[in-house]
Amino acid sequence: MLDTTIPGIGALVGKSVLEVERALILTTLDRCLGNRTQAAKVLRISIRTLRNKINKYSSEGIHVPPSQYQQIFDRSLLQSPMNRPDWHQHTDQLGGGECAGGELVR
Repeated sequence: MLDTTIPGIGALVGKSVLEVERALILTTLDRCLGNRTQAAKVLRISIRTLRNKINKYSSEGIHVPPSQYQQIFDRSLLQSPMNRPDWHQHTDQLGGGECAGGELVR
């Protein structure tokens, strides 16, 4: 038998199935810290289905929580000396900072 006693279900009345599905997927992704595999398991859908929906949301300009791998990659970029606002001062002191065309890269 279907459980219709889900807390807050009344707030969904009047929403389209697509809106409810998108909210459920994005909230689940957020709670799974962007882990696509875990979110797919929680939602009981295939990872392929989840990826297709994520790609669709992204193409529509909807923010999708980044994957854990993207978060790790982003953190490593932030920690890179080249991404510090003053990195060019350090390369200038070392005599670097030029590209093949002789322009200063900042």
